[in-house]
Amino acid sequence: MDVLQSLLSAFALILQPGVLMYVFFGVLMGIALGILPGLGGIAGMSILIVVLTQFQAEPLAGIAMAIGMIAVVPTSDTFASVLLGIPGSSASQATVLDGFPLAKQGKAAQALSSAFVSSLFGGVLGVIVLTVILAFAASIIIYIRTPAQFMLAVFGIALIGILSGRSLLKGFLAAGMGLFVGLMGSGSLDGFVRFTGKEYDWLVGLSDWTAQFFPHSLSAKNPNGFIEEWQKYLRSGLGVAMIGLSMFAIPEIVDLLRQNRSIAGEAKLGYGWRQGFLDWWNNKLISLWNAFVGVLVGIVPGLGGSVVDWIAYGQTKAIVAARGEDVTGFGKGDIRGVIGPESANNAKEGGGLVPTLLLGLPGSGSMAVFLGILSIFSIEAGPPMFDMIKPLDEFNLPGSTIVVTGMVVTFFIAWTLMLGNVMGTALCFGLSAPIARLTKIPFPTLAPFLLVIIFFAVFKVSKSASFYSFLTLLTLGGLGVLLRRFKWSRPAFLIGFVLAAPMETKFNWASQRIARGNMETIDWILMSVIMVLIALVIVYGVIVNRSENRLHRESGLTITRTWRERLPIVAFMVVVVLIFAYMLFGPVTWGKKLYDFGSNINDAQMPHFLGLVFFPLALLGLFRVLFNPREQELLEDEEADARALSAAHGQPDGRRSLLLAVGWIAGYVVTIAVLGHLIATAVFCTALLVSYSPLKLWWNLMLAGACVLLLIVLADLVNPSLTLGGVKRLFGEVELLDPVLKYLKKPQMFGVP
Repeated sequence: MDVLQSLLSAFALILQPGVLMYVFFGVLMGIALGILPGLGGIAGMSILIVVLTQFQAEPLAGIAMAIGMIAVVPTSDTFASVLLGIPGSSASQATVLDGFPLAKQGKAAQALSSAFVSSLFGGVLGVIVLTVILAFAASIIIYIRTPAQFMLAVFGIALIGILSGRSLLKGFLAAGMGLFVGLMGSGSLDGFVRFTGKEYDWLVGLSDWTAQFFPHSLSAKNPNGFIEEWQKYLRSGLGVAMIGLSMFAIPEIVDLLRQNRSIAGEAKLGYGWRQGFLDWWNNKLISLWNAFVGVLVGIVPGLGGSVVDWIAYGQTKAIVAARGEDVTGFGKGDIRGVIGPESANNAKEGGGLVPTLLLGLPGSGSMAVFLGILSIFSIEAGPPMFDMIKPLDEFNLPGSTIVVTGMVVTFFIAWTLMLGNVMGTALCFGLSAPIARLTKIPFPTLAPFLLVIIFFAVFKVSKSASFYSFLTLLTLGGLGVLLRRFKWSRPAFLIGFVLAAPMETKFNWASQRIARGNMETIDWILMSVIMVLIALVIVYGVIVNRSENRLHRESGLTITRTWRERLPIVAFMVVVVLIFAYMLFGPVTWGKKLYDFGSNINDAQMPHFLGLVFFPLALLGLFRVLFNPREQELLEDEEADARALSAAHGQPDGRRSLLLAVGWIAGYVVTIAVLGHLIATAVFCTALLVSYSPLKLWWNLMLAGACVLLLIVLADLVNPSLTLGGVKRLFGEVELLDPVLKYLKKPQMFGVP
């Protein structure tokens, strides 16, 4: 089977009715997520992992749903950006600058129309470029073998660290923390359990002491302390769904809870659907140029949606200025300020799939989760996806005679992305009016439903479903809140996590090949070239970082912090230093040979070597925060900035307390431990709705009941055993309540099981 035949076979696959249906479902899920500001595709795809795992979806069906979601989120997030003025995702920030003013002028329909058409054009162009690159790369990728693949993973971490924000150091450390969490649990070589604290006797002693007051599951029948049981939970490692939801869903829900507002205000669409299309047509060259910009930005691993809209916005203004036209309307409602960023926004998805499929290096956070979805179906990105010989029998559709190979799957992804763009644009046009009305719903009304889904998702996706999945979600979610507060790159953390396992595997294989003398000349050449590229990228990043900081100081936009304002940053940096100290010195106590390779390769070496890199960087960061009077980027703090802005305007900060918002989620976890999952959901949702929702009491009680019903439906579909918590200890010996306890453990829609 050649490239052309693979391309045609993939096209025939997407025309199958079942595949079309799954793409449609993925697009609908993407639209639903896109209208919720801040959540975006990463949280949605993390939940999708749970769905695909639980229902054992067919590989092509699962991939079709995931790509459908990826295709439409950059289009549907425009609703929040235009109607509310809050970015629907990180890639639609620039759209707010002109889209929201147009909405306030009664031209929301015009802005949305231009955005949808621009997104469709950019998405289709991105797929075309992706297909061409994949076709030409098919004959080259086979030469990139294990040693070079490891160096490419290192190259990806270097790029992610450099391109993830203004601070080079924060980008590297965020990726390093992701690697640390990714290496947690049993190793791949000898199964040694890492980074759970099991090697420290004082933790075991503390666990035994806490068991007197808080035994596991609050059950006297299992007196182990929660620390020891938590360690057991962590031994099996964490999944990408847990990381995606804790890093992206929890921080965004916390932030939106603090704002106490509707998703959108009046949400009037106004007029101008036809005019929006004409505006795009009159500026099609701007759209074309920015679509290519989006593809190029997407190809760079880790860059993705974090900057593409701002680059496109700047390019659009530069093109308009070069024509001699007026640019003073930008930021006040210039339709070209919508067309440029939206063209690049969707095009980046096609570009992001290039390094993801070719090299296994995620082009963005959503691509990192997509790699997790591919792993569900035992697909490894890279050379295996360009195999045109070996048939993948498990991918064959019932009744289909099409032979599916790795190359067919690769082109299937490209075709599905194009189909998802077309479907998504059509649905966004058709559903604009009802979606605009839905955005008037107060966010506190939706928050309990989202939290019920997220908590159930992490509970079900965990390898050992237990209360400790909630505790882990709370802990990592708190870390995500801090990363957001101090403006550290959460996508860098996620990508570091996803790269941890394949990076270690490639390291082990490469070390064994080198020790045994099995390296070929092409391997040494490729490794040398990539090492030079890594060095050049790091040097370039340092130069650019120093230049940007110098320009920032010269502009007068300097950050000054009192020692009281620095304390949260210092405390956070101390935690980061301790994490990497554990990564460096922990393996020393594991009784492993750290510097012998070949037959002595073991599960302690990779973590230790990463610690050698990241621990000095963390110490450098702490030193800069404490002693560098010219420090800027490490002192970034959204909370301090908000307080300073409020003081400058003489108005109090209208947002609720950060600790209070996080406290609600922590309270949900504690209530689950005491009352069990089902009862805790009823109590938590009622309390949150009554406290925050502006609706009448009886409406809030009905919504709380709907949240409980949602959990029962999910539990009935998936059939897990829910956590009973302290209820089991209090009433477990009361025979009369046995049917009630059985229902609380395995709830169903009809009757007690």
